[in-house]
Amino acid sequence: MSEYQKIKSSLGESSSELMKILTNLNVVQIIRYGSNLNSDKDDCDIDLLVVVADTISYERFIIGKYDLVILSSVDFFEFVKKFDPIVTEPLLTGKTVLGNINKEKKTILEANPTKEICDYLSERANEIYSWTVSSSGGVDKLRLLLQTDFIGNILDNFTFIASYLAFSAYYRKFPKVITIKDLCCFYPKSLVAVLRQYKKEQNFEVIKMESILEKLEESLYYRSPSYNKWVLEGT
Repeated sequence: MSEYQKIKSSLGESSSELMKILTNLNVVQIIRYGSNLNSDKDDCDIDLLVVVADTISYERFIIGKYDLVILSSVDFFEFVKKFDPIVTEPLLTGKTVLGNINKEKKTILEANPTKEICDYLSERANEIYSWTVSSSGGVDKLRLLLQTDFIGNILDNFTFIASYLAFSAYYRKFPKVITIKDLCCFYPKSLVAVLRQYKKEQNFEVIKMESILEKLEESLYYRSPSYNKWVLEGT
């Protein structure tokens, strides 16, 4: 059985469209992770991190029920060194479909996040926010989109932003790797915990979302003295 036949067998028969893409890439590793990690139900979404030997920029897209993140091996190892949750979450909570992640997992478990890493995570939050505003056509249009069917996509971006802010704030206090689930358990009033609950409940109340947008802007641009405390502990 070829590697690709093994992948298809592991992911199920519904992976045909996904396999059409993977067969055109030099796949090195595949990690399955997320809330539906151990579910065999056909209607469950499946999160996959795919590492390829090709020269490729970070990509994230959805193919049917598969939520796919594709990274080059160079970016993957760089993200491991920077404790980027794009890779730390799959490494800590996922299981391999292809390849071996023991070395990378050991790296993040034994290393300690530095100030430079915390600064990087904060900068990533800024980058995602800037992209969200730009792709929406500006802040005013972003606020208008909070009242439309696009709110689900914006909520995804807000959650990414809040997670980077939370990891940055947490690692400044406790320089040891943590999963997003554990972080939210320790800090249930944190912005990322609130947003993850919104996503789970599909809670799209406009007033709350506008308030969160204001808090994100305050955290990203003004960095008040209580920034770290607020990001983790809420208001």
